[in-house]
Amino acid sequence: MGVRSASFRWCSTVSSFLVASTTSALAVNSSQEGWCFITEGPENGGLGNCSRRLSSGTGCRPSCGEGYEADGLASCESGNLSMPMCMPMGCNVTELLEELDLGVGDCPERLESGDSCQPVCAMPGQEPDSNLTCSFGNLTAPACFRSELPMTTTFRPQCEPGFSLQGSEGCQPCTFATYRGGRGSEPCVECPAGSNTSLSSSPWTSVRDCACDLQHYELQNKSGELVACIPCPNNSFVQSARGTSLRDCGCREGYVRVPANTELPLQLCREPNPCNLSSWLPKLTGPEDSQLKLGSCAVFEANSSLLPHGEACRVECNSGFGAQNGTDIFGAPDLTIACQDGEFVRKPPLGTWCSKDAWEIPPLVFLSMTTAVTLVSGIGIEWRQWHFERNCKRALWGNPDSPSSKS
Repeated sequence: MGVRSASFRWCSTVSSFLVASTTSALAVNSSQEGWCFITEGPENGGLGNCSRRLSSGTGCRPSCGEGYEADGLASCESGNLSMPMCMPMGCNVTELLEELDLGVGDCPERLESGDSCQPVCAMPGQEPDSNLTCSFGNLTAPACFRSELPMTTTFRPQCEPGFSLQGSEGCQPCTFATYRGGRGSEPCVECPAGSNTSLSSSPWTSVRDCACDLQHYELQNKSGELVACIPCPNNSFVQSARGTSLRDCGCREGYVRVPANTELPLQLCREPNPCNLSSWLPKLTGPEDSQLKLGSCAVFEANSSLLPHGEACRVECNSGFGAQNGTDIFGAPDLTIACQDGEFVRKPPLGTWCSKDAWEIPPLVFLSMTTAVTLVSGIGIEWRQWHFERNCKRALWGNPDSPSSKS
C-alpha cells in the first residue's frame, strides 16, 4: 500500500507572547479618530476580508497561505491595531487512521506541525514502515508490510537514534541540520527551514536539537519543541541565545528602530535620515559681514545640502567679526551644527549674527576684569602682610601704637 497524504485543519490557542509578536512590516497603526490602517496582512498571509481601514471596536479575518491558519482576528481598539499570526496547521490524526484502517498506537487525536507518532497496523503480522508525520496540515501515513521476511529479502540493519542507514556504508550519523529518533533504518528528518543542528550536541535525535539562526526566532509548540523559524524584520537579528518571540529581535548597529518605543513590537529597522541644511542655513548665512558664513558646512551644502546622520559641521564669521545672539555680545553662541536621524541636535539659535563688537569688546572686558582682580589680590596680600607684622610686634613689645612702646 503506497504512502497517502491528507490535510486537516485544527484550532489551538497560542500563548499571549505570540499575539504580541505580530510580524514585521505587516500592519501600521493610526490613532487618527480611532481608525486603524492596514497596509499588509500577517507573515505567510494576506488581507483576507480585511479592508484597508478599520474603525475602532471592529475586526476582520486576514487570510493565510497554504499550510497556515490564523490564530485569531485582526481588531482595532482606539487606533491600536492587533494583527494575528499565521501559524503552521496541525493535523487531525483520528480521521486519517480510521480511513486507512490503522490502529492508534501512540498517536494523539491531533498532531502539531513537525510532530510524528507511531500507529499500528490492523492486520496481524504487519508493521508500519515509518511514522505518521504532520507537516503544515499534511499527514504522511505509513504503509503496512509483513514482518515475516521472505528468504529473498535482505535484512536491513536497525540504526541507533541519531543515525540512518546509508547503503553499503551501514549506519551513519545524521548530517548537519537533520535528526532521527528511535531505532530503525528510516532516513534522517530535516530540521525546520531556517534552523540548524548544533555541532556540540551530536548525535541529533530529536527536533529539540534544531535551533533557528540569528535571522529567525522560534515558534514552539506547547511542549517547547521547534515548529518553525519566523524571520526577524529586515536589518534586525535575534539578540538572545534562542529567541522565541518578535521581542527578541533587535536592529543592527547603525539602523533605527520603528517604532522607537521598545514596549511596542518591532516593525522594521531603517537607515537613519540625513538633515537638510537648505531648510535652515539660509536663515542665518549670507554675503554680508554681519551674516554667518558656511565654514566647514560648505562641503555638505554643495552635496545636495544634506548633512549625514552622525556628522557635524561649523559655520563661522569673517575675520575680525565675532558671533553674537541678538544684542548679547558676551554669549558666544555655539556655531556647531550636528545631525541625528534627520534632526538638528546642535545649531546656532535664530538671531545669531556677526559683529565687530562681539570680536573686540569681550577680550577687553576680560583683560580689564583680570587686571582688576590682580590689583585687588595684590592689595589683599599687602594688607595681610601689614597685619601679620603688626600682630608680631604686639606679641613681642605690646601695643606698638601705645606711647610707652614708642619711647
